[in-house]
Amino acid sequence: MTYLGTKGVITYGYPLLPSGYTNFHTILSFYLRAVPALIFGLNELSLRLPSAVFGILSIPLTFIFVREVLKNKYMALLSAVIMSLSIWQIEFSREARWYSEFNFFYLASV
Repeated sequence: MTYLGTKGVITYGYPLLPSGYTNFHTILSFYLRAVPALIFGLNELSLRLPSAVFGILSIPLTFIFVREVLKNKYMALLSAVIMSLSIWQIEFSREARWYSEFNFFYLASV
């Protein structure tokens, strides 16, 4: 789905699938993946790159969030380390799906 939606964004300007259906479910994710796809070509690297970038950016965002909430930089550092070693965080950052972006934007909105 990620490949087809991103290909639709590059070709038509919106995530048009081969069935003729427009996939609006994760539309931001398709547009975020279209940028590296235009640079590197539509391949595995370009589809996974946004997830990896947002996964990496979630770690300092976790530090900032915990520091602001608890007013303790040591707890914030511990939270960032736990976040960076979390199996879920690592797996979300490796997939060509929208989970890592959702995690980042959710934490940023909180």
